[in-house]
Amino acid sequence: MQLRYKILFLGAIGSALLNSCGGNYLQRTTAASNDRVMLVEENPVSFGFKRVQALSEQYEDFALLLKQNGYPRYLGEARRGGQRYMTVYYPQYRRAYVCRANISKDSVMEYSGPYTITDNELETLQKLGRNAD
Repeated sequence: MQLRYKILFLGAIGSALLNSCGGNYLQRTTAASNDRVMLVEENPVSFGFKRVQALSEQYEDFALLLKQNGYPRYLGEARRGGQRYMTVYYPQYRRAYVCRANISKDSVMEYSGPYTITDNELETLQKLGRNAD
């Protein structure tokens, strides 16, 4: 019987470690990303890049949007009630997409666009990019 409890205990520890390493990345970083516009950069890897990757793993429709358009330059994210709202910005093409997901449903996301990025939005994004350097 002792061996059985050891195996169960080690399995529980392994599961907790896996969840703390990657499985709950979106949950662990939601507070830091709420009401923020993040730079999405692969080299060096930015917080925004990690968020985009994690969101694409959780939401199939978001992964499809990325497959069609590539990674955005910026990700805006907010959470209100049980909804997650995101805006992905492609300033090089002057377009953006707006996304909405019910947080309790793992793979359902709606998105619309592309919308034209306004001059004011473009100027704000460019300032953000310069400040990140």
